[in-house]
Amino acid sequence: MSVNPDHGWKEIVHSLSHYCHRRLNPGIRPHGEDHAVIERGMILKVIESGWLSGSLKSTPKIQPSSTQIKLMHSRSMLKAWDMKLKRAQTFRKKWERKVSYYENRISI
Repeated sequence: MSVNPDHGWKEIVHSLSHYCHRRLNPGIRPHGEDHAVIERGMILKVIESGWLSGSLKSTPKIQPSSTQIKLMHSRSMLKAWDMKLKRAQTFRKKWERKVSYYENRISI
């Protein structure tokens, strides 16, 4: 099945209604009374759901400026270096304790 969206929502609903009619009523002619009932139901569903009012359109993503990108990068780098500093301080404390331990062992 192929649908050309350039022909609008009416073409989409019409093509889908043919597909549904074929699945529900095999062997019955395509533009019969049953097909019209299915298509009308689909049209009412489209209108009730508000799909024609643009509710399905996605909101456009706002691209940050180059200055905003640089600011975000600077903040992430600052955070990374803060973590490295904290880790270095932790290791420094660890090695200070080891030096103190061995100094005390030697002086005994």
